Amino acid sequence: MVSLERYPCYKKWIGPKPPRYVTKYRDQIKREAQMNKAPRQTMGPAFVERPAPQNYLMKHSKEPVLKPPVPPNHKTTKVHSTPTDYVKLNIISMIRSKPTMPKMLLDDSGLIMKYVYKPDYGQTPKSVLNKRFILALETGWN
Repeated sequence: MVSLERYPCYKKWIGPKPPRYVTKYRDQIKREAQMNKAPRQTMGPAFVERPAPQNYLMKHSKEPVLKPPVPPNHKTTKVHSTPTDYVKLNIISMIRSKPTMPKMLLDDSGLIMKYVYKPDYGQTPKSVLNKRFILALETGWN
């Protein structure tokens, strides 16, 4: 973007700058900020005791001390083997079983006459009868 300061007539277009905004509550804000300040709140106490030179910092001194390890559990339960061979039994049962055939979904195919055997099959619906009755009353037909 081109700076307008290059052109001598830019002050005509923009005009002088307005004065900087200064709030009228400036003194009150200063007083409240001074009241809310507390000594040593963020910086800590003025003097901290320094460690003695005899207790110098050693390697791994700040690492947490771990609890002693749990003793290992050497008790093991023995698994008793059974003489039956489940793999062989499963193979035999699969050989002897009959294959499952897919089900014939007659309801979806439309082969079962579901609506023919309903008690109101072949009768005029009540809504049509009511409409005919109202039309007959309006036309004056007996």
